[in-house]
Amino acid sequence: MKAQEPPKQPEPAMPAVPAVKEPAQVKETPPAKQADPAKSAESAASYEELLVKGRELRIGGKNAAALRELRKAVAANAKGAEAHGLIGQILIEMDKAAEAAKSLRTATTLNPGDAGSFFFLGTAYQIQGDVEKAKKAYEKYLFLKPTGEFAKDIRNILKDLK
Repeated sequence: MKAQEPPKQPEPAMPAVPAVKEPAQVKETPPAKQADPAKSAESAASYEELLVKGRELRIGGKNAAALRELRKAVAANAKGAEAHGLIGQILIEMDKAAEAAKSLRTATTLNPGDAGSFFFLGTAYQIQGDVEKAKKAYEKYLFLKPTGEFAKDIRNILKDLK
């Protein structure tokens, strides 16, 4: 005699899974660009080379050419305080005090210990007739270099500025 098997229970019905609609196009976000160390080193070398060339041209009295090279240096390294400062000095010599002040403000922001840029910033402001800003820039120079090359002259200028 065969053992009797228990009656089969019907399997519970599985709930229907809703169909997932595929988006027409899935836009993938490209991975963030990482700085290429080779390009960074190349940019730093380029900045230094352009800075040297700009200095040499300025010393040779070729301000327009120096300005072009220094602007290229800033394009290679926007945080290059020295290039911004030299651009400001050249612009003062070219009677472009407002534009000079902009470059010199950038230079002093990037390198707040650069007394020379504060001296030239004061000069740019003085040329523009902005006595209060000129005084502040000159005073910052004196704070940084109380016995510096221009300290005596600046003290005399400050006495005359009203």
